[in-house]
Amino acid sequence: MRRTRVLPLAVLLLCTPLLAGTAPAAASPQGAPSGPLRILLTNDDGYNAPGIRTAFQLLTAAGHHVTIVAPLTNQSGTGTKVLSAPTVTVKHPEPKVWAVDGTPGDSVAFGLSEVFEGRAPDLVVSGTNFGPNVAGLANHSGTVGGAVAALEYGVPAIALSTGGFAAPTRSPPSTPCAPPSTSRSSSSTGCGTGRTPAPCCPRASG
Repeated sequence: MRRTRVLPLAVLLLCTPLLAGTAPAAASPQGAPSGPLRILLTNDDGYNAPGIRTAFQLLTAAGHHVTIVAPLTNQSGTGTKVLSAPTVTVKHPEPKVWAVDGTPGDSVAFGLSEVFEGRAPDLVVSGTNFGPNVAGLANHSGTVGGAVAALEYGVPAIALSTGGFAAPTRSPPSTPCAPPSTSRSSSSTGCGTGRTPAPCCPRASG
């Protein structure tokens, strides 16, 4: 059964502990969990992207309790942006899955304020991302932005990126992406071998 919720933006605003002086009560210090982790899983490619679904399957198979709270649509490159609209739409398309019509930061804020209300998760995992988040790309990454949002709430978080330039799939790709070449004849994008450029660069990284 599908459910749609419209919430005031106030519940999505991030509170920075360094500025406020304290972390939110839900994220008060706790001892190291002795059993399976309660994990909020987010990303910037969208709640139904192959990467986050694979991460959900693997973390669940490892015995952890995982809840997806991720953007409704692709939000690659949004960094730490949060919405300024008075309301936000949230869908609940299936058990343990919440789709937020906003950025990764909005998704994490909603998850901590509503889905995990009263008791913060043990860990926020953001990813896994389509494309690498390295060097300057990390400054604009929505994947990294989701982890930063959790840290601002005082909740431990990690951001994950998988592989190189090939989109994550649930089965091995039939034609793997060729590694970047250092030869002078390589393409300007850095993909391919130089002799036969491969169309392996993603349209966006984040």
